[in-house]
Amino acid sequence: MSVACLYGIITGALSILALLKLKQGSMKLVLHFAILDTLLLGILASATGAAGAVAYIGYKGNSHSRWNKVCNVFDSFCGHVVGSLAVSLLPSIALLLLVWLSVFMFSKKIRMV
Repeated sequence: MSVACLYGIITGALSILALLKLKQGSMKLVLHFAILDTLLLGILASATGAAGAVAYIGYKGNSHSRWNKVCNVFDSFCGHVVGSLAVSLLPSIALLLLVWLSVFMFSKKIRMV
């Protein structure tokens, strides 16, 4: 999550600079941002999925590897994990929508040229 936040700050600053200075090279920059946004979306979604897998094992346990349930012992743990999963799922969805928007805008610019 912190990597996504830092990336958002850097790309936001670079986008503002590109809007102020560059006119010709902005299409190339937008393409690079779309590719990097897609890469970051994959990283963020896989981190959310890994956290969900750990939460599921904590909730249900695993009899094959003899991992017992944790939620019946530590009630607040499961509440915190569910809250953190919900909070981490929101940026994943927001980044997905932003990637779709940037690809859509990029395709409109390609059609106009």
